[in-house]
Amino acid sequence: RDVSGASGDCTSTEASGEGFGTVDLELFLDNAEAYPAVLDDGEVPQHLRIKGLLQVERSSTFSWTSSFIVVMALLLVAIAAWCSLLGLGITALIDNVHAYQVGISEIGKWVIDSLRRFLPESTLKI
Repeated sequence: RDVSGASGDCTSTEASGEGFGTVDLELFLDNAEAYPAVLDDGEVPQHLRIKGLLQVERSSTFSWTSSFIVVMALLLVAIAAWCSLLGLGITALIDNVHAYQVGISEIGKWVIDSLRRFLPESTLKI
């Protein structure tokens, strides 16, 4: 069976009656099929070749439990850090509220003084 698409070709062959076979894929980065997504071993420089095997034990209850505990611990640490920083920010805001009040009143006074230079006095009377 041959399946051709805009981004590559796929050829599948089945062995005698068992349903097992090979699938040959040609993947490309563009629709014109000018840039292959995967290079043959002969086309890749030696220093860029990576060989190895990563195995993850998926059937062990211990591995699932330990990974869940690690993720939950990291999540709790992140939440605790965020709450701590939020608390420090609120404390700093409460401790310095007088300075913010002074700053806002000075900005208001500066705006009124600046407007007095440009607008008539009768406009600024409330």
